[in-house]
Amino acid sequence: MVIDAGALGGENGPERDLRLFLAHVASLSREQVLGLGEATTALVAEGADRERTTKGYLFAWYEGPRLSDQESRAFGNYFQEVVAALAIAVSGTDPHMLVPARSQKGGLTGAIKELFLPYQERNELGEFAVRILETSLAPTDPRPIIVAAWNAGSAVWMAGRIPAGIEATLSAPWRRAVGDPPS
Repeated sequence: MVIDAGALGGENGPERDLRLFLAHVASLSREQVLGLGEATTALVAEGADRERTTKGYLFAWYEGPRLSDQESRAFGNYFQEVVAALAIAVSGTDPHMLVPARSQKGGLTGAIKELFLPYQERNELGEFAVRILETSLAPTDPRPIIVAAWNAGSAVWMAGRIPAGIEATLSAPWRRAVGDPPS
């Protein structure tokens, strides 16, 4: 599995925890991945906050410190890595290998994309990863699974920077289906 440490903000400290989390996601069994969606559904049925349990942290709701533009971009890139790790877990296919390298996109169009859309490759990574998940998990809807993994990954990303209650909400489906997130 390819993990872009630069997209995660560096090589040391909290970035190590992010890489450990991604490696753990990629090593989940199919049953554990499916369990993430089942845990989300069960928690909502038991009275958990539907908005915070079924919606992606940062994208649909956010409670935490103000992020710099660079950190916000890195956090967004991390989402693509979480989805890619899920795709690896259920299919064994690394979506990183399906995204053409920037140098292969040449020409004027490639140069314009490089100038104005520097994160286009990340979007392509996520698109490939979601397609893999949809195909590998059909007929199961992968969205609750993606949200559960993303929210748990967000708890790892934001560890120590958000209230304990938010961290517990973010990681509840993961804890129920898989256990404690690695740290």
